[in-house]
Amino acid sequence: MLRDSSEATATVSRGVRTVIYFCIILMVMLLCSCGLYSYPYIYEPSLRGGTAGTGQNYVFIIHNGDNDPNVFRGYELYYKFYNSTSAENDHRADDKSIFSVSNPDYSALVRAGYKRCRTVKLIKQDTRYPMFPVPVDYRDDDFEMSIDFSPITTNSSKEEMGISAEFSWMSIYRAIQDQHPDSGEPEAAGGKSDDAIYKDFNSDDLENGDSDLNSNSIPVALSFYIIGYGIHENHNLYSKPVWLGVVRSWN
Repeated sequence: MLRDSSEATATVSRGVRTVIYFCIILMVMLLCSCGLYSYPYIYEPSLRGGTAGTGQNYVFIIHNGDNDPNVFRGYELYYKFYNSTSAENDHRADDKSIFSVSNPDYSALVRAGYKRCRTVKLIKQDTRYPMFPVPVDYRDDDFEMSIDFSPITTNSSKEEMGISAEFSWMSIYRAIQDQHPDSGEPEAAGGKSDDAIYKDFNSDDLENGDSDLNSNSIPVALSFYIIGYGIHENHNLYSKPVWLGVVRSWN
């Protein structure tokens, strides 16, 4: 009987130790999970009236007012040139790649060959982030932005392409490598020969051999994405990209 009692006591002791060990492991896991940091979410904008394309030179972009005004800062635009005859199919392949991850950001656009637009056209002074800043008083409103692509698609407009809202209008430029190294253009502005030079999106400013044409010959097609940008505790945050459409240069 004493033997049976000892065995029962040992069994209970092992059970108690198992429960204690389990509780310790559970507490450690809970404490560790409390240390996992979650960042504020940047909501992507939406489009009113669809994407730009044939016969549609404007695109209207609606800001999502659910964004935290203390985190959200503004918008970034990315672009890519395509062969004019296969642009839609080529873009679909890129779009599939961009959204092959659950939360794509600007890095997915860069991997697909998209380049950041600029709003400053000065050698040695790159465009700050975000390229289209939104004043804090507007960040929790559902305001509208618009982009007019007619400087690309027609030969009647010699104006610079730009993005506008009721609080701002900004020209949009391309940053490319100087295809004429002896031109002296960057040096004349106080830069170095390998500094980027800046061109308009106007069709008159497209030139065969431009580094961002991806070896395509004019006329070309052009695709754009817009992406929201924010900062939280020195961390850069991005929304999902929103495609704005494919347009074609007139020349």
